[in-house]
Amino acid sequence: VQGLEEARQREVLARWSLGAPGRALTLARRGGVAMRAMIVDLVAGHLGPDDAGQTFWGLEGEFPGKSAPAQRRTRARALMDLALEWLMDGRRQAARVPLGDLAHGDVLAPLTSVSPGDLDSCVERVLQARQDASLNISPEILTERVLRALADLSTCSPAAARRP
Repeated sequence: VQGLEEARQREVLARWSLGAPGRALTLARRGGVAMRAMIVDLVAGHLGPDDAGQTFWGLEGEFPGKSAPAQRRTRARALMDLALEWLMDGRRQAARVPLGDLAHGDVLAPLTSVSPGDLDSCVERVLQARQDASLNISPEILTERVLRALADLSTCSPAAARRP
């Protein structure tokens, strides 16, 4: 199964899926490890939203659907769901839940200096995009909205304000 080639990826998926093998396989098939790394790089400021979009649409993975547009919608929803999971772990971290108890605790560093208000704003923007996915809006447009919301977090941290 793609995404389960390396021991490290298997460890990440086991932690992330909270030990549920079916969930781990779905995450692996949908390129979850690479998708999460892209989200983290975007919020850390190592990747811009346009580059993240190119990376995202080029990720290997199985995204079910009877047509190409349906597959793109499934791919966009996978991004939104993953972003929401990661952001919610960021909220839990801010509430002082130990990193070891969080599914994404190993990659939350970019969120440590984001204010709770900025984090909540991003969650709301991603939730709105996720809700709009049921309105048959272009998955490319929804993906861009999500990537820009995530990228905005990189400009919210005090470290970002000090960057040249």
